[in-house]
Amino acid sequence: MNKMVLYICGMLFLSACAQNVHTVDTHISENFTAEYRTYKWIPDVKKRLVPEGAEELVKKTDELLRSKGYQKALNEEPDFLMSFDISTLSNDVKVEKTTGVADYGPGISCKSGDCESTNRKVTTHDRSVSVNMLVLLELTAHDSKSKSILWNATSQVDLVMAYDADETNRLIDLVKARKLIDSAVSNMAKKVPSVKM
Repeated sequence: MNKMVLYICGMLFLSACAQNVHTVDTHISENFTAEYRTYKWIPDVKKRLVPEGAEELVKKTDELLRSKGYQKALNEEPDFLMSFDISTLSNDVKVEKTTGVADYGPGISCKSGDCESTNRKVTTHDRSVSVNMLVLLELTAHDSKSKSILWNATSQVDLVMAYDADETNRLIDLVKARKLIDSAVSNMAKKVPSVKM
């Protein structure tokens, strides 16, 4: 019985992730063969709307390439160069108010380390800004010498991020967005060949 419940919960979670990752389009060149073993990222000079999303995209790609036997080139010339892009296709910003985050009194009310006696009940309010974006993720591998494209993959993903309403540059929650980026990158890298030892 418990195994069946866990199975259903797992399937619902995977289904929810799949709904947020809309399309995956991957093209692998027939030239992407076992001779390619090392890579390096082309420096990203763009100012990213969500730098944490870009960091996650690179981190997950590194992880997947490492699992397929590729290594980052340190001082030597790499066999291929990696680049990425994240572009916003549409966005929707909502300000959400959550009430009842903390209740104080009657009796002693403490807030930010200061306590005072009170006969009234105070409910604090916490606000957050929810940003829903449909983004296009793109990964490209180029031959380091000829600059020909070896692998190109794109994916459309719905990302939801919560920001502090008073400090809009402070992300409150990026956990779900990270999971969706990871899921998209996993699908984008499925066809990348493994290094033959």
